[in-house]
Amino acid sequence: PITFNYDLKSNEFLISDSVFQSFKSFAVEKYKISPTLIDKEKEFINRSLRTELTTSAYGIRTSLQVSNDYDNQLLRALEVLPKAKTLASEAAKVRETANKNN
Repeated sequence: PITFNYDLKSNEFLISDSVFQSFKSFAVEKYKISPTLIDKEKEFINRSLRTELTTSAYGIRTSLQVSNDYDNQLLRALEVLPKAKTLASEAAKVRETANKNN
């Protein structure tokens, strides 16, 4: 059974070299994909395999956590989010001061 609403840990469902090599052999034999291309796309393939394994174990919502780990825009937003509160507070003070002066 699938466990829903699971908080995936960063060390879970990592793709080992042996799993990658098994996938590579399968893709070369079955689909005649170039081994060089597979090696070139290793990071993408590992991420995709991890996403699929996570989906099987925990469902699509949890598998999105894998995608989030590689989403540079989201990671940057989380990094600067605390600054947004400070900026909003400072803007409110400036507006309040401007309203008092009018």
